[in-house]
Amino acid sequence: MLPAELPGIANRCLAGYRRLLKRGHFLQPKSGLRLIKSVQEKINPLAAFMNDCWERDAKAEAEGKGPTAETIHNVFSDWCRANDRHDLILRTPKAKLLAEIHKLPEWEWIKAFKPHGQVAVILASSARQNTTFEGRNAEPRKLY
Repeated sequence: MLPAELPGIANRCLAGYRRLLKRGHFLQPKSGLRLIKSVQEKINPLAAFMNDCWERDAKAEAEGKGPTAETIHNVFSDWCRANDRHDLILRTPKAKLLAEIHKLPEWEWIKAFKPHGQVAVILASSARQNTTFEGRNAEPRKLY
């Protein structure tokens, strides 16, 4: 590194620092989002279940439609069996499943629909086709 380049390097660093202060947070590159999701799923298997099996449906959310808590629990049970997570079925009874899902920042919005017994999500995999779960990385399909 040449001493003549130091002022330019310092200016670039300071400009980046000013952008950070103005924004108030670091930007997460898109390339890192998949890794973050993978780590979150390893830490919390409910996050893996929700990301594997469900996706947000704005239309259903606006209309207050979606699967019942019973349906979500049935898909959860199938997912647990397909992923050899029988311990989760015992640890997360039907009555507590939605409460546990609400703790996930990405899915906490579902609680607004809980009093009606429905949530505004659609099944994002062929999990319920012929009442068997196809497992992780199944192709998404719309249920409603």
